[in-house]
Amino acid sequence: MKAAIKYFIIVVVVSGLAACNRQQPILTIEDVRIPRPAEALTLDQIKNNIVQAALDKGWLVDDAGPGELRATLKWKNHVAITVIRYSKSTYSIKLASSRNLKEENGMIHRKYNLEVQALEAEIDKRLYRPSR
Repeated sequence: MKAAIKYFIIVVVVSGLAACNRQQPILTIEDVRIPRPAEALTLDQIKNNIVQAALDKGWLVDDAGPGELRATLKWKNHVAITVIRYSKSTYSIKLASSRNLKEENGMIHRKYNLEVQALEAEIDKRLYRPSR
């Protein structure tokens, strides 16, 4: 019984310390394959699906040139700006800049990574059931 209590206390302490660590390595999504259902789409249709996914997740999106979008997410006093590159076969999401996200030495606030993961999931969802 005492061993179970000690184990429980250790788990709680370690979990608490892990939760305090707000910085994580910056998440970069690289060369995610465009899903088979979206292979027949034009490049503009792929772009439109990515833009709609970003808008649905609260990102502001600007065209940054052929095959490239600039997506900005603002919440409270934080700002994350990413570059989304896309082609007929892949897409990538990379941090361009941030404000108030504790970005330094390849690390960033964990909220950024959660938002990028949510964006990636929404893009994948839309490309698996693409709108033309």
